[in-house]
Amino acid sequence: MFEWLKKEKSAPIPVRRGVETVQYLVVRQDLEMSPGKMSAQSAHAACAISLAHRGMPRHIQQAQHLPDHQGAFLDWCESSFAKVVLRAKGPGPLKKICQQLEEEGVPYAPIFDACRTELTPEEDGGGVFTCIGVTPLYRDEIPKCLKQAQLFH
Repeated sequence: MFEWLKKEKSAPIPVRRGVETVQYLVVRQDLEMSPGKMSAQSAHAACAISLAHRGMPRHIQQAQHLPDHQGAFLDWCESSFAKVVLRAKGPGPLKKICQQLEEEGVPYAPIFDACRTELTPEEDGGGVFTCIGVTPLYRDEIPKCLKQAQLFH
């Protein structure tokens, strides 16, 4: 199904069949976004990571580590597209998770809303940092910062 990914790489992509893969999305709870807004922001994050693995790493942090996660991405594409949505209580906790992901070399996509609909710009006058999408990972490689975060509900 995803032959394009396999064919474009000169070296074999190391996959680990049978090990569950999951993509984490971390969303700011303090913004109290409507369900539609939260869904759109989460979709932006998930798409940004997928496009990065396809060779378009726009706005991806730790993009140099994408090749290290190609196997998990391929397994994820060929399995369930499992996602887990976690919450960050505000911008500080979300930035802390980003910092920890950077320390571990885990690619992620920070998403900033342009404030055209329901959100208003924060103090700096720019867009609002709403969420991040993390590259799909094997379950046994999930960073501690994601394991400790709470589910969004």
